[in-house]
Amino acid sequence: CTFSAATLPDDYDAFLGALPREARRRLRRDTTALLRDHGIIHKTTEQPVESALAALFRLHQERWSSLGEPGSFESHPRMAEFYRRFGPIAAERGWLRAFTLEVDGVPRAAQFGYAYGGSYLQLQEGFDPKWTGIGNVARGMAIERLIADGIRVYDFLGGFTEHKRRWRAEQRDGAFLLFVRDSMRALPLARTRLWPTGRW
Repeated sequence: CTFSAATLPDDYDAFLGALPREARRRLRRDTTALLRDHGIIHKTTEQPVESALAALFRLHQERWSSLGEPGSFESHPRMAEFYRRFGPIAAERGWLRAFTLEVDGVPRAAQFGYAYGGSYLQLQEGFDPKWTGIGNVARGMAIERLIADGIRVYDFLGGFTEHKRRWRAEQRDGAFLLFVRDSMRALPLARTRLWPTGRW
């Protein structure tokens, strides 16, 4: 399986300097415009987990709906339930990194992931498609905070795309693991190798 991750330097300016010139110029332009014209409150783990998740679910859906797609949480409702259950546990243990970018007091972009072993594992994101470039601005601000917190890897997890490459990601090979309980109910699953064929 293909994964991708970006190594983070000790300084955000160094990270920006290593971006492709056009990506760097666009990010600076969009960030400056939003800060100048609207004012931004950038919250991270100080916000309640429920508020961060509500913003994430809404913005993720808005983004994919604008593309005519259902989005992960609509396609897989149990995924949202996992986030609701595990998010507070991760926050309690200091793993959660939830970023919400507010413009004029309204959440317009969100990222949700976990920090563990010096890496940030970026699970999901969403943004208001009516705001040009706001998803990139949110990612840039999240990376700036992560660098300040001593995080040295921004892990995009699954897939390697041109968009991720522009953020200095490099391709990695990996594998998906499935753990099942040692029980009679799990025996058919283990024997028939249903996963990861997509049949459930």
